[in-house]
Amino acid sequence: MAVQLREIPSPSTPTSGKITRLSTLSWNGRLPLHGGSPSVISVSHTSSSPVQSLSSTSTILNQSYSSTPTHYHATSFCGVSLQEKKDLQELNERFRYSLCTATEADGTKGLEYELKILKEKWGKETENIIEIYNEKLESLRTQLDSSKTETSDLVAKYYDYDRKWADMERELVYLRETNDKANEKVSKLKNKSIDLKYKLEMVEKMSKHHISEKERYKFLLSQKREELTLVSKDASVKTSELLKRTTQCERLQDELRLLYQVWERNKKEWSVLADIDSAVRNGEYWISYVYVRVCKIQDEYEKLISEYKEENESCLRLQIESLRTELESYKHEWSLAKDERDRLKEECIDLQAKYDQLEVKHSKCDGKYAELQIQWERKRDKCRRFKSLIEQLRQQMAVLTEESKVHLQARTTLENEIQEYRDLLSTIEKRGIKFTVIGTTQSGDGNDSDPQIITVNSLNRRVEKTHRKEVAIEKIDDEGNYIELQNLTGKAITMTSWKLKRKVNDKELEFIFPIYNLNAGTSMKVYPESQASLKRDKIDLVAKGITTWDHSFTAETLLLNEHGKDVARYTEQLRDY
Repeated sequence: MAVQLREIPSPSTPTSGKITRLSTLSWNGRLPLHGGSPSVISVSHTSSSPVQSLSSTSTILNQSYSSTPTHYHATSFCGVSLQEKKDLQELNERFRYSLCTATEADGTKGLEYELKILKEKWGKETENIIEIYNEKLESLRTQLDSSKTETSDLVAKYYDYDRKWADMERELVYLRETNDKANEKVSKLKNKSIDLKYKLEMVEKMSKHHISEKERYKFLLSQKREELTLVSKDASVKTSELLKRTTQCERLQDELRLLYQVWERNKKEWSVLADIDSAVRNGEYWISYVYVRVCKIQDEYEKLISEYKEENESCLRLQIESLRTELESYKHEWSLAKDERDRLKEECIDLQAKYDQLEVKHSKCDGKYAELQIQWERKRDKCRRFKSLIEQLRQQMAVLTEESKVHLQARTTLENEIQEYRDLLSTIEKRGIKFTVIGTTQSGDGNDSDPQIITVNSLNRRVEKTHRKEVAIEKIDDEGNYIELQNLTGKAITMTSWKLKRKVNDKELEFIFPIYNLNAGTSMKVYPESQASLKRDKIDLVAKGITTWDHSFTAETLLLNEHGKDVARYTEQLRDY
C-alpha cells in the first residue's frame, strides 16, 4: 500500500472526482483546505496482498460530521453492476486518507462535497450503503483474520522447513562424513587388494620357483637313480667276475694241492729210492752202478721237479698275485661302489625328504594361494558392495540435494511472503496505529483497583488491559513472538508457579512459571520455543512446548498467581460500531 500526497495549484472552482486508470486504481479529486485553494490529493493503491486496509466509507459514515441525509430507496443497488460497486469501493478506499486529512484540516466540508459528488453520480441507489459496507468490513475482517492465521501457519511452516533444512544439513554432513569414511575404507581396501595382489604374485612366483626346483630335483633324482642302477649293474658284473676269479683261485689251489700231493708222493718215492740206494750201497758194483743211475735219475727228477716246481710256482705265484691284485682292486672298487651306493642312497633319502618338504610347501602354498584367492574374492565382493553403497549414498545425496534445493526454494518463497506480510503490517502500523486511553474503572473498595486501558487503532481493534497493583501484561507482540510483563510495585515479586494463559480462536495456550523472581520496576518477556534462538535478556523466559503465542483480532490473555487468582488480563477484540 503506497500513499502519495502532493499539492498542486489548481483553479478555484472544484472539479468532480474521477477514475483515471483502473489498472492503478488512483483517485484524483480536489478538496478545499482551510478555506483556500483546493489541493489535489492522489492516493495510489498498488499492493495486491490479501491483507488490505479496511473500507473508509464505513469510517466516514460513522464519523460525527456526517450531516448529509442518507435516506434512499430500498432498491438502491438492484440495478448496479458488480464492477460499479467495485469502482465505488475502490474510490472510497483511495479517498480514505484524503477524507481523514480534510476532516482534520477543514471539518466536514470536503467530505460533504465529495459525498454530494458521489450522490450525484449514483443517485438514490445508496440507501443500504452502510449495511453493504458493514458486510464488506466484516468480510475484510475475516479475510484479515484468515490472513493472520495463514501468516502464523506460514511462520510455523517456515520454522518447520527451517528445522527440516537443519536436519537435512546435518544428514548431509553425516552422509558426507559417511561418504568420506567409505572412501577411506575403499582406499584402504584398494591398498589391501594391491598388497594382496602383490603377495599373490609373489606366492605365484614362489610356487613357480618351487615347481621349477621340484622339477629340477626330480630330474636330479632320476639321474642319480640311473647312476645308481648303472653302478649296481657294474657292481653285479664285477661281483660275477670276482666270483669267477674266486673259482679260478680255488681251482689253482686244488691244482697246487695236487702238485703238493705229487711232490709228497715223489718224496716218498725218493725216500724209497734212498732206501734202495742205501741197500744197494751195501753191494760194490751194483751199488755204484745203481747209485750212479739213481743219482742221475734223482738229479733229473730233481731238475724236472725243480723246473716244474719253479714253473708252476712262478706261474701260480704270478696268477695268485694277479688274482690278489685283481681281488684287491675289485674289493676296493666294491667298497667304493658300496660307499657310492650308500652316498647315493643318502642323497636319494635327502632328495626324497626335500621332495617331501617341497610337496608340503607346495601344498601349503596351494592352500595359502587358495586362502588368498578366497580373501581376494571376499575383498573384491566387499569393494563391490562398498561401490554399490557409495553409489546409493551418492544417489541419496543427490536426492537430498534436490530436496534441499526444493526446501530452500520453498523457504525463500515463505521468507519473501512473510517479509511481504511484515512489510505490509509495518506499513499499516506506520500509517497510524494509535493507542488512546479511554478511561479507567475501579472495582471493589478501592484497595484492590483494576484500571482498564482501552486502545483503539486504525485496524478497528479494541484492547483492554486489566491489572492489579502487582504485575501488568504490558504488551503482546502482533506476530505472537513474545508477551511482555511489568512489575508495577517497588519490590521484587515471586512468580513461582504462576500461570500465563492465552486463548486465540478457540485455541488455548498455557505456561507455568518456574522458580522466578521479578525485580521491582522491571519488565520481562516470555518467548515461545520457536524464538529461543533470539538474543534476549537474562531475565526473559522461554515457554517450552509452545511454538508461537499466535495473534488475532479476538484474543484473551490471563496472568494467574499461584492460588489461581487473576492478576492481569489483556483482551483483544474487534471494535463495536
